[in-house]
Amino acid sequence: MKKDAIVSALLNGNLDSLQQVTGSAWANETLTDPQGYGVKALELALRAEVSGAGSSQLTAYVLDETDLEISKEILLGLASEDKYLPKMGALLKAGMPVDSLFKNQTALQRATGNGNQKMVHLLLSHGADPHHPGEYGTAYEEAKSQHYQPAFQGMMDAFLTGESKSPFDFIAVDKIRSTLQKWALQIAAFAPQVAEETIYVVGFESGRLKLNSEDAFEKNLARYREMFPGKYQAEADIESLRYNIGDFSYHDLGSLPEEVSGAPSLDWAFLERQEADVRTEKEVLYQGLLSNLEALLAPLQTTAQPRVIASGHVY
Repeated sequence: MKKDAIVSALLNGNLDSLQQVTGSAWANETLTDPQGYGVKALELALRAEVSGAGSSQLTAYVLDETDLEISKEILLGLASEDKYLPKMGALLKAGMPVDSLFKNQTALQRATGNGNQKMVHLLLSHGADPHHPGEYGTAYEEAKSQHYQPAFQGMMDAFLTGESKSPFDFIAVDKIRSTLQKWALQIAAFAPQVAEETIYVVGFESGRLKLNSEDAFEKNLARYREMFPGKYQAEADIESLRYNIGDFSYHDLGSLPEEVSGAPSLDWAFLERQEADVRTEKEVLYQGLLSNLEALLAPLQTTAQPRVIASGHVY
């Protein structure tokens, strides 16, 4: 079977066709996906399963045909970001040993070091050992060093004693309440400064609220076009600049005022625990902003549906 036929079989979940492939090398060769990128068969099987076209049976079959070192490399790569949670779950379900070492590092070490709370929870749920040694010590030692984020050590301590705790168990509820209340007061005090402008987007990073208006964006776009002649003409480039939080004009709303009238009452329902809740503190704060967006932005003139920017995501 030619490589393009193998790619098609993988992406379409055609296990019968794959089982007709002779020899074992096909699973270890570098294939080309439809976007032109080099990938391994196991990566395509995981992609297909997550999309719904593949199946756990196909993934397990491809995993069994794949060289262990290749599988280990894929495991470690998936641990790098929480966005790979579905693929990681599929790989572990297929039978990949969770504590496999690649370049003397476990997936739990990588996830902990990269600050991926939900990935750490998933790996622990599949039996990852926090004390498994690697090049940089153990995942538990890495967790202990992150004093600013107790969720990592807390989850590991819980799993080591037979309990199960998720990132949600370690969110600072009072901190979230205080942050949203602070933002409400800051917006109310800041509103008169932009009374003639229309706010189209709100975002935050590192606990600081940031805004941009239509007028401010147009001025910024003109400045960029002057700085980079010929650029920022295509719609994709314009949209990228429009929602780049680093280019928002209003990123310092000032200190808290001593007194502001009309500060809104906020809805705290988003703080209630959900079924199988694995939300991180940042995600809960995002949801608090989304849930209370109308109330928070009430003092401002806004577009019909202002967007919310949060760590690269647009809502």
